[in-house]
Amino acid sequence: MHQCEFCPILFSPRPQVKRPRACTNCQAQRQRDNEKAWHSKNKAQYDTKYHQVQKELRIETLKKLSQKLFDWLRIGMEFKGGGADLNELSEIFFRFFLDLGIRRINKVCIF
Repeated sequence: MHQCEFCPILFSPRPQVKRPRACTNCQAQRQRDNEKAWHSKNKAQYDTKYHQVQKELRIETLKKLSQKLFDWLRIGMEFKGGGADLNELSEIFFRFFLDLGIRRINKVCIF
């Protein structure tokens, strides 16, 4: 049995946890405290440049996904014998993916 650091109850931890600190009811509070402590120690790590780089990576991933889907459509159109101009459609796919967002796409698509 271990005593929770946040509330005065005794709890039995899961066997996978090496150093249990909080009961299941206080896990969210422990995580918030850890994040606050980390952000106060590492102020330079949490800046707008990081978020800009992550945004550019997400946009690049979306471009690759839309290009892959566009290539599949182009191959299908060539196989069918249609010679339609699909360049405009490529931009539409990219805008759709951009609006949809990478998290929703990852839940639905398996690329």
